Amino acid sequence: MILDRYIIFKLYPIPNRCCCFHCLPQQWHKVNEVIYPTGPLKDEGSILINKNGGKFVIECHESGPEIKVFLDFASAGLNFVSSIVNIITIFINSKKGLRTKDFKFLLIKRRIIRHRVIEETLFSFQSQTQNIDDQLKRIISDTLKKEIKNSY
Repeated sequence: MILDRYIIFKLYPIPNRCCCFHCLPQQWHKVNEVIYPTGPLKDEGSILINKNGGKFVIECHESGPEIKVFLDFASAGLNFVSSIVNIITIFINSKKGLRTKDFKFLLIKRRIIRHRVIEETLFSFQSQTQNIDDQLKRIISDTLKKEIKNSY
């Protein structure tokens, strides 16, 4: 089993705003509810999550949350994908109350093998856009299904 194959989903708010544990305590509290009983994630840092047949790490960064999905432990099942989507949408939904209506997010998907970026894809979302959850589910599910299929 190789532990150096993973996909990173990194969320960047645009314009740049701090997304750390101290600046967005309500959002990180909601993340802790999603990852229960693992955790809680305390302060800035990372935690390994075993949930719904898969393993992923969530990291708290000022630039935005990062989720690292280990492909050898990833399940493309809907429950596993939903866990990841729920975490990302917590942050996207937190920005809907901002004064500006053009607040955007970049989701960067990085495919890593042996600590080298093999592929990088950018997705852009408006905070006011409808069906962000559906878009994220499709992106994450399609990515994991493709990777799991290519593993066997």
